[in-house]
Amino acid sequence: MARICIWVAAQHRDGTLCSHPAADASHAPATGCSGPVRYQVMCTQHGALGRPLSLRMLAEAAQDTHHHEHRAVLARRAEQ
Repeated sequence: MARICIWVAAQHRDGTLCSHPAADASHAPATGCSGPVRYQVMCTQHGALGRPLSLRMLAEAAQDTHHHEHRAVLARRAEQ
């Protein structure tokens, strides 16, 4: 069985990935970066999950929910 990864991807306003580190300890965006404005939950098996969310905390909750859904499917398969 393939390993499934679920993560939260930060996105700029135009939908591009905001993967560069913050410029300093203040967590300000790097020079030339507007900073992330939304967060998309991603899954290696299902791709983008739902709509991008405005708060990382909400995206992390959706990430946990999707992770538990995968675990429930595996548990049901194990019972069969």
